[in-house]
Amino acid sequence: MTRWKRYNETRERIFALEAESKAHVFVPERMPVDNGTRDLSRLAAAHRMGLSQARRELPAMLEFLEVDAG
Repeated sequence: MTRWKRYNETRERIFALEAESKAHVFVPERMPVDNGTRDLSRLAAAHRMGLSQARRELPAMLEFLEVDAG
């Protein structure tokens, strides 16, 4: 089996688990860099975007985990 096929099958299983409420999947809303990006300013900007998204989605993550944030 090729690498991309394994990746796609795994991705499908993960999102199926999320649809069954058995997983919470955190994926970037936007990915402004790729795995070859070496520009530190672009990487830092992508990190800030991810951190901001994580903060917005934290309540849903805690709810999934049944953790009281209070």
